[in-house]
Amino acid sequence: MDFPRCGPNEKPGDTLDFSFSGLKTAVYYQLQGGASPRGRRADVPRTPGDAEKAGIAASFQEAACEILVEKTLAACVRTGIHAASVGGGVACNRRLRELFAERAAARKPQVRVFFPPPALCTDNAAMTAGLAYHRLRAGERDALDLDVDPTPKRQRRA
Repeated sequence: MDFPRCGPNEKPGDTLDFSFSGLKTAVYYQLQGGASPRGRRADVPRTPGDAEKAGIAASFQEAACEILVEKTLAACVRTGIHAASVGGGVACNRRLRELFAERAAARKPQVRVFFPPPALCTDNAAMTAGLAYHRLRAGERDALDLDVDPTPKRQRRA
């Protein structure tokens, strides 16, 4: 199965935004019988067999990994940064590591990609808790009325 790597009105590399909604929708319709959102949907629901489910899962993984790799490497090229670090639970994925290694080495200029050891590739919640632990030990605390702002703030060192 060839699942989409970008939106219907987008060309690969147009945007660096990550969105997996089209990919998830394609998987949904494949599980419903292969009908696309633009095509006729099967009238009778069906249950795919194990081999088909495995094929769908493998195709989903390939598409998701390609999206992550290509957009990350494109961001490196556009910004002139020649290194990227991949973290979180997804960094344990062997196919993601393979694709990054292959495609980063093939870029001109080459992009270096760093992965922590798999034992350190944990869920973001664990990383957040680990950071909170160190901040608390350093005496740093935020008020309970802290506003949500996902933008990291860079601190200037004296």
